[in-house]
Amino acid sequence: MPVIQGTDLLQSAQDALEAAERIGYPVMLKATAGGGGMGLQICNGSSEIEDAFRSVEARGATLFKNTSMFMEKYVAKSRHVEVQVFGNGLGGAVHFGERECSIQRRHQKVVEECPSPFVETRPGEYLPVCLSIG
Repeated sequence: MPVIQGTDLLQSAQDALEAAERIGYPVMLKATAGGGGMGLQICNGSSEIEDAFRSVEARGATLFKNTSMFMEKYVAKSRHVEVQVFGNGLGGAVHFGERECSIQRRHQKVVEECPSPFVETRPGEYLPVCLSIG
């Protein structure tokens, strides 16, 4: 499955800058404990990395009591489609199909629709994937 480029945890703004140069702009810094887009900052160039790093770090500390963050390639024209998977810890797992979460305001879901009309009308279409566990 294709996966969007990203990083492990970043330790400094310098680490973020080096990662962004390797991944290619635009990128987004994401608080690991964040939710609802409150710990997310998009960077379109190297001049934005240092301020964005400090901003995400401060939000993480204030909102989530956790300053850890990572970086991913930002895809401006994308879809937010989720698949819910539940496991019993004994090797059994089941999925409940996909749901469309692309209708957003400030990176926060407004509507979830299941099944996704986007996926249903494009069977087998290649889509870059960002895997997040939470």
